[in-house]
Amino acid sequence: MVARGDPDRALLADAVQQGRRLRRRMLDGSGGLVARWGAADILYPRIAQVDGLSVELSGLLPNRDHNADLLAALSRVHGASVSDAGASGPVVALFLADPFLRLPDVAGALRRLGLRRVVNLPSVMQYQPAYALTLDGLGIGPQREFRTLAALADAGFQVSTAVAHAQHVTQALAMRPEQVFLAPRFDCWFDPAMQETEFAGLCQAIRLAAGPARPPIRVLPPWPRPSDPARAGSTSAQDTARPSP
Repeated sequence: MVARGDPDRALLADAVQQGRRLRRRMLDGSGGLVARWGAADILYPRIAQVDGLSVELSGLLPNRDHNADLLAALSRVHGASVSDAGASGPVVALFLADPFLRLPDVAGALRRLGLRRVVNLPSVMQYQPAYALTLDGLGIGPQREFRTLAALADAGFQVSTAVAHAQHVTQALAMRPEQVFLAPRFDCWFDPAMQETEFAGLCQAIRLAAGPARPPIRVLPPWPRPSDPARAGSTSAQDTARPSP
């Protein structure tokens, strides 16, 4: 419910509508052509959901290598039908807090397919602020994500930024992102009212920091529910912005 005259709730309502146009796609390794995906698609490697955890949190577990899985899936994809997908192509979700990320390998693989759009997902910013700060102290936190995003931008990629805490908004905007994704925090995953309040706070921080020149803001769409096998691997644009468990 948007309060009349509340610019941040109004901005959030628009971000929810914008997010409904997005689709999260899990690459299943079956290959295909880059051209089958469009600007509304966010590409991930397949994430095996752990019982009791969300897909998003399962994607951050240390028993998987997000970027290696992504490169393996992309190795079966062919980009010969497009010389450069550019702004019309999908956004590729990279785990940028990975200290073992070989950026030249990732950048080379994306360029060969004409993929030029990237985002820092899944993001360690989705942990509680104190834990994210601890990860920064270990060199595997949000600051590593921002450094790697900057390196990708310098390499000619169009970067989008995912944020989950207001304290990271200024750095996210400094990336001159194509768009800003509001990512749900894990500590309020099952509390929609708390999540809405957090998202409204993010909208306020972006509005105050960026002014009228702010980039598009989009709430990430939910993942497909595991109980619905017909939708596995993609998310309908008709879904609401409430995260799936």
